[in-house]
Amino acid sequence: SSDNNSTSCASELELQKADITLQLLREIVEVLSSLRLTHRVFGVCSAEVAQKAISARMENIRKRFGVFPFAQPLKQILSLFSAAARYLPPLLAWVRSTVVSWLTHLYRGRNPCSVQLKSLPFAQGYLPEPLPRLELSLFSYTYHSFGLMRIEEIFDIIVDYDSEDHASHPALEDLKECLHHTDLKDNLIHRLKSQNEERLLHHGADTSDIITHLQQLTAALRFIDPSGAVLKAVQGDIHSYLRLRPDASRCLINTFVDNDQYMTGILSALPQAEDESDSDWEPEPRVSYEKNSYEATIYGSKERFAADYHAVLAETLLLSENCDLDKELRNLELLKARFGEDLFLKCTVMLEDVAESRRLNAILGQRELPLQTLIISKLFWPSLHEELFSPPLLVKRLEKYFS
Repeated sequence: SSDNNSTSCASELELQKADITLQLLREIVEVLSSLRLTHRVFGVCSAEVAQKAISARMENIRKRFGVFPFAQPLKQILSLFSAAARYLPPLLAWVRSTVVSWLTHLYRGRNPCSVQLKSLPFAQGYLPEPLPRLELSLFSYTYHSFGLMRIEEIFDIIVDYDSEDHASHPALEDLKECLHHTDLKDNLIHRLKSQNEERLLHHGADTSDIITHLQQLTAALRFIDPSGAVLKAVQGDIHSYLRLRPDASRCLINTFVDNDQYMTGILSALPQAEDESDSDWEPEPRVSYEKNSYEATIYGSKERFAADYHAVLAETLLLSENCDLDKELRNLELLKARFGEDLFLKCTVMLEDVAESRRLNAILGQRELPLQTLIISKLFWPSLHEELFSPPLLVKRLEKYFS
């Protein structure tokens, strides 16, 4: 019990010393404030204290919500804290109401001398000149520090990005606001390029996963930076790597034809086919080009893209018994509208061949000997692989008869 009493007395003594020290500091600040010398004496010190308080507040956000770094998938975090998914606005509000308020009291002072000074006509509405600059620097520090924390996890944010359910939009909105008030674009570019190189562009990643990430990256960066500067700087490495993948063309084409929303969304943003007869033609703005060069940059040219699509479409028509011709025709019309009809003439003929063959098969199916056949225009189809197959004798006779 004696030890407890001595500890209690020591604590009370420390509190008394702290109160005395705080009171002395307040008196000194009041005198300096009345003389307008607060900034010269406490400028650097007060700024450091304020920045440490802001950093501690951000660290508290990190520990409470597991936002930086992600202790669990972002979608789970946002499902738990959906009402406060954006953390930057509350942080800025706290800086304004707490840190800036403290600095205001520190610089203005509250003793009788300072009150009498502020009552003079020339001092009405007086706010010490250094305070607005210090306030601005603190908000800049907040944007910069918070932006760096978001940039550290930008790869994970993009992985969880979904343009439909807006799961990671709050995180991107925070980062977009930070980029608007800071010069962190170079940091963002460097972080994305290093993370892509480390976690995406390697032999262990499937080509389809790389393409999916590229789609999410494109959508997310267009939201963060509408100018397209960050996207243009980052996507080049991914495009170059995809060109080295032998299955990249097939995966990308399958992405087009299997995703209706992607066909109508991404393709509608691609450059229009050139019309040489248009005398009022003007070059498109640079920003528009940066946004619309998605597939053309991967393939290198529209001609290569059309050739790959021609090969994939032919394989689909030959191997699929129940190919949806209406869907293929709709996709082809979209491509022709964006790239030009001449590039897809062979594809048009192939679809016409299949449609005509199906009509013929429907007629032959009504006979005693049902026969399924595909009549193709050889010049418009890719070279077919010869198969070692010997048809029945009756079919051989029919082949000889028709030849």
